[in-house]
Amino acid sequence: MRKSQSPFRALLASRNSYRALRNWKLYSLALAALAGCGSSTSGYMPLRDGAEWTYEVNGRLRNSVEEVRVTGRTSVDGQPGFVLSGALGESRLAWKGTKLVASELSGISYSPAIMLVDFGGDSPKWSGEIRAYGVTTKASDSIVQKNTSFSLSGRKYSAVECSHTLKFGSSTIETKITFVQGLGIVALDEHRDGQFLGSIRYLAGP
Repeated sequence: MRKSQSPFRALLASRNSYRALRNWKLYSLALAALAGCGSSTSGYMPLRDGAEWTYEVNGRLRNSVEEVRVTGRTSVDGQPGFVLSGALGESRLAWKGTKLVASELSGISYSPAIMLVDFGGDSPKWSGEIRAYGVTTKASDSIVQKNTSFSLSGRKYSAVECSHTLKFGSSTIETKITFVQGLGIVALDEHRDGQFLGSIRYLAGP
């Protein structure tokens, strides 16, 4: 698999306004959306050992095609979880009831584990610390979810759309992700302080 440089590198650093966090949302949420354990809700994030997904990644400066693979099992907050690997590193994910949580996303650590999606009907919130490249910062994230539809290759699917708002320091990252049952994440669009950062679109898998 060809590795390409992320177009989203500039947020989590002490000397340059948190430069290490820019890629966390776009790629790590894409990774997170692929984890599942076979229930009716986690079907929106299907998982099997060795499964692979392919995405078109569109940035402000360049485009690329990236793959994500399930490479192992792990534990997250005492729950059975999964390791997903891609060009930007590993993510560690687990289900806690109807909530999908992660202690690591693309090499960035979260304490406590961050809540990525909740199929229990709530609009969840998270607050804690993020650590990346030796830098730790306090952050908060909230999610608004709704049912929607998504067209893919001429076919319309029922879907769930989640809008994340991540706040840290003086910055805000807004990320809209769309899940389709049996496929995982099919679309993601991301902005920082109103400026476009990038998007991904589903190509294949699992």
